[in-house]
Amino acid sequence: MIINNGNNIGFKTHINHITAKYVMKSMALSGFEVIGVGPQELTLGQESLMKLIEHSPINVVSANISGLLPYVRFSKDGGTLKVLVTSVMDPEALPQYDVEYDGEISDPISALKRLQKEIDHDLFIVIVHAVGERISTIINSCPGIDLVIDGLTPRVSDNLDRDGVVPLLCNNRRGQYISYVDYRPGAAKAIEKTVLLRAGDTSVKEDPEIKNLVLAYNQERNEYSRKIRKKNQLETLHAMLQ
Repeated sequence: MIINNGNNIGFKTHINHITAKYVMKSMALSGFEVIGVGPQELTLGQESLMKLIEHSPINVVSANISGLLPYVRFSKDGGTLKVLVTSVMDPEALPQYDVEYDGEISDPISALKRLQKEIDHDLFIVIVHAVGERISTIINSCPGIDLVIDGLTPRVSDNLDRDGVVPLLCNNRRGQYISYVDYRPGAAKAIEKTVLLRAGDTSVKEDPEIKNLVLAYNQERNEYSRKIRKKNQLETLHAMLQ
C-alpha cells in the first residue's frame, strides 16, 4: 500500500484551492492509495474540501471529520489479510497551525474505538494528526492499533519509535524521503524497522504527465495571482478616490 499522511498544499490559503486539485492529480498518477487529511487540507474549508474529495481518484480518509470517508479496508496476501486504514485529526492541534475549520471534528479516540469495534480487520494502520503528548494519549487509549503514522512531526528516522508497544512511523522533512515498512504476518515482530528512500532528481526519471501538471499549475497559479493583484489595486484606487 502507498499511504500519504496529508499536509500537501501548504498554508497559503489564497491559492490552496488551485494547489489541491493539482496535488491530487499528481498523487493519483504516482500510485497513492490513501491520503489522511491534515491541517493544510482543512484550510480549504468544509465546502471546498468536500468538492475536492468528491472528484478525487484517491481514498481521502478521516475517522473523525464529518463528511469524509471514515476508513478504507484493503484485502491483501491473497485475500487472507484485511488491512484497515484511517486517520484522525486532533482538534487541539489546529490552533497551533492557526487553522480554523468550519466543519465538525469529533473526538479522535472515540472515533478510533468505534472503528476497532465495528470493522473487521487483521491489521490496523492509523495516521495521527496531533502534537506533543496528545499523540501518546490517542495511541494508548486505543489498544489494538498495529502501526501509527505521525502526520505532523517533521523528522527523519530509519528506526521505528515505539510508543508503548505500538510501532510509530514519523513524518519526513519536506517530502525528501519516502519511508516504508515490511509486514510479516505471524512473525514475533511483524513490523521490524523503517527503510528510507531519498527522493532525488538524479535518481528519479522525470514523468511527462506530472511535468505537464506542474506547468499547468504554475500557469493557473500565476494567472490567479495576477487577477488578485489587479483586483487589490483597483480596490485601493477606488478607496483613494472616495
